[in-house]
Amino acid sequence: MLNRRTLRIKAVQSYFALEQSIISDFEIANQQIADYFRPDLNSMEPQDAKLLKKKGKIAQTCFAEQHKNDTIQYPAEADDEMKKSVADAVTYFRNQVKKDKEAFQSRMLKDVDSIHDSYYLALMLPAEFALHVSKEKRKQLGNLSSEKIVVANDYNLADNKVVQALLDFEPLQQQLGQRSLSWSAYRDDTSTWYKDILKADEAYKAYQLLSNPTLEQDKEIVLHIIKKLFFKHPTIQTFMEEKDLYWEENSGIVKSLAVKTIKAFQGQGEPFQLLELSANLEDDLDYFRDLFKITFANNEEYEAIVAEKSKNWEIDRIALIDKVILKMAIAEMVHFPSIPVKVTINEFIEISKNYSTPKSKQFVNGLLDVLANDLAAKGVIKKSGRGLIDNK
Repeated sequence: MLNRRTLRIKAVQSYFALEQSIISDFEIANQQIADYFRPDLNSMEPQDAKLLKKKGKIAQTCFAEQHKNDTIQYPAEADDEMKKSVADAVTYFRNQVKKDKEAFQSRMLKDVDSIHDSYYLALMLPAEFALHVSKEKRKQLGNLSSEKIVVANDYNLADNKVVQALLDFEPLQQQLGQRSLSWSAYRDDTSTWYKDILKADEAYKAYQLLSNPTLEQDKEIVLHIIKKLFFKHPTIQTFMEEKDLYWEENSGIVKSLAVKTIKAFQGQGEPFQLLELSANLEDDLDYFRDLFKITFANNEEYEAIVAEKSKNWEIDRIALIDKVILKMAIAEMVHFPSIPVKVTINEFIEISKNYSTPKSKQFVNGLLDVLANDLAAKGVIKKSGRGLIDNK
């Protein structure tokens, strides 16, 4: 199931991507200044290329100062043209950063919601295979003489009671319709999987030879297809990795949801229940959204805090992913009073183990303790309720 650790990872990934976009936005705005002072090759007036280049360099220096300190001290030689180029670059940069922030925030929420898509597709893969079985059954039975039809009974998946119940389960079919989800869009892939993977599977071969399989036997093969093929076969895993950028992290959640759904099925009289990603999904999404927004809103302040506590390191030398982890940890410690400091430190240490560079993860781990103690001593961290547990 979806948990706070997974959400923290996704928030760090999204914020890291945003930070990279902001770096690109700055470079583009900076290049616009350089382009502003390129000689106009179509002009009939004489062009002083050296002077234009000098003005461009001065304007770029002013833009960099504004970016770093949020203020500009124009030198005496700065003319209106240079000031305009800087003002235009600042406007472009700020507007683009705002757009990127909204885009990445929206995308990370969509990425979480897309876990539902994979969940529904996992449930429907046995039904997709049953469709291929039905087609093969019609084709092969059409070629059999009447006296041989009686032995052509190895098509059990086409009549699987769990598969039929999934196809008849209206809430699931509604979700598939609303999301425009269907294996039919990947029929070439599923046809290959059916021929090369399912038909070669020993558990499937044994199931297809059963005479009138029971509900439990029907459930067993559906669970086998989901657990052993959808989530373990390399070919299908490659397909899902291409479809879902975060499949490595999402697959465990999807597997848990799909397996629990099938196991809970008791027969036609007891319909399936589509499961939520977590028991408190709205609260978890609020946390997820707020962690991202708060980090962004306080980015400069948190960057300064990290710089102050890492005096032996130049802030520009700290890996970008490490700065993101540290800033997001500060945001959680300061703005989420119900989360104990120890929990925040331990969770972001775990993230640093997987995402920081080998040389810097020890630095991140040590600095988190320093940051927590300093912010607590200054009274910036204030915990309440559950946040007081183990908050030492």
